[in-house]
Amino acid sequence: MARSLRLREQDNTPVGRRRSIPAAKKKVAKGNVKAGVSIVRKRTATKSEESIERPTKVAKKVRFPTDISRKVNSEESDSAAEQVAPKDIIDTSDSDDAESAAQPANMLAGLRTEQWKWPSSVPTNQDKDAEQPAAPNSDKEPSAGSSTNFIIIEMQKLQNEFEAEQNTTKSLQADLQKSKVTAALEQQKMRAKYEQDIAKLTKDIDSEKQQGESVMLQCAELRTQLKIHQEDAAKYTKLIEDYQELKSQYEEEQRSHAEIRQSIFKSNEPTEEQVKSMQAKNGRLVNEIQTSKSAASNGVPKFAPPPSPAPSSTFSFSSDEGKKEENVRTMYTKLRRQYDILASVAKNHLDCTRGMDLSGFGDFGRGVKRLKIAMENDDGLEETGG
Repeated sequence: MARSLRLREQDNTPVGRRRSIPAAKKKVAKGNVKAGVSIVRKRTATKSEESIERPTKVAKKVRFPTDISRKVNSEESDSAAEQVAPKDIIDTSDSDDAESAAQPANMLAGLRTEQWKWPSSVPTNQDKDAEQPAAPNSDKEPSAGSSTNFIIIEMQKLQNEFEAEQNTTKSLQADLQKSKVTAALEQQKMRAKYEQDIAKLTKDIDSEKQQGESVMLQCAELRTQLKIHQEDAAKYTKLIEDYQELKSQYEEEQRSHAEIRQSIFKSNEPTEEQVKSMQAKNGRLVNEIQTSKSAASNGVPKFAPPPSPAPSSTFSFSSDEGKKEENVRTMYTKLRRQYDILASVAKNHLDCTRGMDLSGFGDFGRGVKRLKIAMENDDGLEETGG
């Protein structure tokens, strides 16, 4: 039983007188409980009682009968005249704390004349006498033995409850030990898993660091290559600009060369008068050559004294030779002037194209190469002739 029990005196009347039964108490049918014992009324536990742990209450109840047995055995020799009226066991959980404090003393007062006996399986004569119901019209009050038996029964109940609580506590302790063992195993597993995870994460971090270092090295190498490519691109852009500039210069020089050639050709073209005069000169020269050949063919006899030269014929012959020489000199001068002009133009053209790769210019490049070779050969002939 979870609630505390106590004994309360109903009256202070002597044993020989009849005392009135309180109206609040209800009698029970015969055979269920002993005479002079009222029903224990139960009530709901208060918050203060619920807050108290059950093992503590059971322990208090177990210690209480041992104290009573010790008191009863020490006071067996007391006289029966000191007996007081039997007490009823009621639920005093609603009473004040002062009444609950006086509970052990009141209970011991009613048990002085009774010897404490644990209930056995075979009832004794005293127990049989105590179990007999009292006469309905008897003036005697209930004896102290009935209260003692009721207390013993209650003590058995409390003992059974205590053993049940002990068994429950043992089972809870066993469950707690199992839980502790399981928790320790789980903790070891979790610790091993934690260490494995930490080792794996550490390994992953190291590999990531190595990969990061390799990536950084690759980035540095790529930056260097990018810088080199940028420099090459700048050089290539500059070369393209230079090529465009040289190309424009070449086109300009080519146009100027064409203009110069046209001007040279126009300046060297003979007029009709010059052609006619040259034809007349050529005719005269042919006639003179024929006459000279015919004169040479008409042989003069050997060992004949040469005739005295006529002054007129000698003068005419010298004048014809002078004209021929003058004509040849004039033609040579003109040809030499044309040659010098063409040579100067060719030299200027070679100077402009010096150092250029002429393989990409097709026929023009091949013509320039042949012109260069011809000019070099001409220079060599002039040096040997000079």
